[in-house]
Amino acid sequence: MRDREVVSLSLVVATLGIVTLSFAAGTAKPEEMKIAELSGAQLGALVEVEGEVVDVKNHRNGHVFLRLSDGTGEVKVALFRSVAREVEPQCLREGARVAVVGRVEEYRGEIELVPREGEKVRCLR
Repeated sequence: MRDREVVSLSLVVATLGIVTLSFAAGTAKPEEMKIAELSGAQLGALVEVEGEVVDVKNHRNGHVFLRLSDGTGEVKVALFRSVAREVEPQCLREGARVAVVGRVEEYRGEIELVPREGEKVRCLR
């Protein structure tokens, strides 16, 4: 094969790979979990939890930090400014029942959920 053919074939294969990965990432289903089940073993995983907002902290930069409880435990949910703006305001109040889909991360030794889009925080009532 000539160099041009090899480069062309490589570009086609790489493009197909990217399209396939993009599709797979877009269709990934989060694992539904109880808060007590969250641990370092899930770091980076996409999970869904449901619970009641028991605390809300509004940061001066527009970030919102929720503490969510489902009866089995509590977890912090970090909503960075761009995401917090997209969430329905009634979901950001103590007593609200919400479902959250986010990545499991660790910050200062504490497990937290980080949704990447506002639509990943839904009010349940």
